[in-house]
Amino acid sequence: MVARIARFAGALESLVPASASILDYGCGTGDIAAALAGRGYRVEARDRSAQMIAQARALHAGSGARFVAPADADGEVLAGEESFDAVICSSVLEYLHDLSASLGVLAGALKPGGWLIATVPNMRHPSRRREASHRALMASALMRALIRLTPRGETYELNWLSHNRLPMPEWAALFRSAQLNPVWQDCEDHPLAMLVGQKSR
Repeated sequence: MVARIARFAGALESLVPASASILDYGCGTGDIAAALAGRGYRVEARDRSAQMIAQARALHAGSGARFVAPADADGEVLAGEESFDAVICSSVLEYLHDLSASLGVLAGALKPGGWLIATVPNMRHPSRRREASHRALMASALMRALIRLTPRGETYELNWLSHNRLPMPEWAALFRSAQLNPVWQDCEDHPLAMLVGQKSR
């Protein structure tokens, strides 16, 4: 997670002050949220999995990040909340079922002029070429059951569940439809591209 934390921290440092309010949406076990809180940001971290939030609270009890369980926030950001200077999504958008609606909700959680920073699969990266065959295998229920028994089962499962694997122009169009101006895309040579969009002021 060190390199991933550094990417998000670097993006935030160029966009918002050190005291900014940050939402880590889909925070998992909270490593990024805790690291950002340690840098002085006011961090709220949410995840749909109560188990993930419980682990995050246990692992990062003294971090200063606020970990919010689904029972506390219905697992979602409230539309129109406008509470945060920035929202980060580390490899989350690719798994969401209603991407347009979710981006609209995340935009609604931002203050005017706030930033959405997300990593998504970079489908132009050579490492992604292998994943097409993985996904083809997982399309068969029998193969899924067998693959889940192997040491690579988790990797194949994540690739199978990652269904929003879009070219960059489509991501940009989705950002625009959510009233987020896409202003930055980095690391074309990285398996994960970082997208940044700014909410209209």
